[in-house]
Amino acid sequence: MTTDSDFEELLRRWGRVYGEKAPPEWEEEGMASLMLVGGGAHPIAVAMECAPGRAQRMVSVAYKRPREAVIHWRDPVAGKETRHYSGALYFSGAEQARIEPIVSKVEKAVMDLFRINTLRGLVMRGQYCRRGPQSEQVDWINSLDRGIQTDLRNFRYELGHARTWVHARIA
Repeated sequence: MTTDSDFEELLRRWGRVYGEKAPPEWEEEGMASLMLVGGGAHPIAVAMECAPGRAQRMVSVAYKRPREAVIHWRDPVAGKETRHYSGALYFSGAEQARIEPIVSKVEKAVMDLFRINTLRGLVMRGQYCRRGPQSEQVDWINSLDRGIQTDLRNFRYELGHARTWVHARIA
């Protein structure tokens, strides 16, 4: 890592691989990019909406659905987490081959940090693997059943130390 911005970009790539997946509403932004500058819709999008028979097919499918559906519920089975899990995703062999080695190195460093200092590991995972502002990440850490309580000021302090530790570990 030559600069701090390179390291920050590496942490963001790590967060995209090992963090939360993009919500479905982000996919709609792809359709927004099809909009023309003048405010009109893309011609293909308009053609798809006005395709003959589309409205009739949608209505006929709605009438074919049963009015009352019987839903069979099962009794919940009490489960217990038996493995050590801090939010990291576990990939199959095929998926692991597609992950960049440097990103895997960051994941290993963060997991090592989590084992040494749980709060700093959670702070790194909260900052780069979860969506939302830092105040929501603080609430997430406080809501975990790990006996850890922090505030926004301490979150930022621990984030600085965690970044330094991970940077030194992968360098």
